[in-house]
Amino acid sequence: MLTRVERASTLIRRVRAESGLSIRAVAERAQVAASTISRIEAGRVDPGVETLGSVLAAMGYELELTVRRRASVRLAELCDAKSSSSQGDRLDWTRLRFFLDHLARNPHETDDAIAPPPPSSGSAVLDNALAALAEKVADDAGLERPSWAAAIEPLGQDTFPAPLTSRMRDRVRHSTPAQFAARRLFIDERSLWRGEAASAS
Repeated sequence: MLTRVERASTLIRRVRAESGLSIRAVAERAQVAASTISRIEAGRVDPGVETLGSVLAAMGYELELTVRRRASVRLAELCDAKSSSSQGDRLDWTRLRFFLDHLARNPHETDDAIAPPPPSSGSAVLDNALAALAEKVADDAGLERPSWAAAIEPLGQDTFPAPLTSRMRDRVRHSTPAQFAARRLFIDERSLWRGEAASAS
């Protein structure tokens, strides 16, 4: 069983060396031309999964493939980070914070995390929240803002995703990142960016 990720050429060369078989012997057992094995090992041919499995089986090995979710996160995966009620859409703060916490720990993933456009969530509030997040994260990292964010129409009126008193609204207005305020979406920066992860607007 092989679990290491390798290029097919490196993998076949390594396994053939371990099994002590010649190219001709492997080709005969796998019922392929010897030139095919040579081209694979030289990196001139990238075999399909079926061919790779046959060649490995000819040398007494089994190809095992697994699929699992990427460890990195994408903003586009947050298009359902909300719940709806008669009082409007409520953002899923836990998922939004997880995204930002992950980027704080893995800043090298920022560009890939915000580049793919999220599908429409069906909520103008969430769509604007995701666009504002992408813009702020890009600005903080010194990256170009993703073009999809500019296409999201700002909200038509000042919006606070949680019920607040007038005094609390004034405080939140002053602590909202500029990228959110430009979209008329007012969220206390500390609601999303915690501790050292928070950065200046």
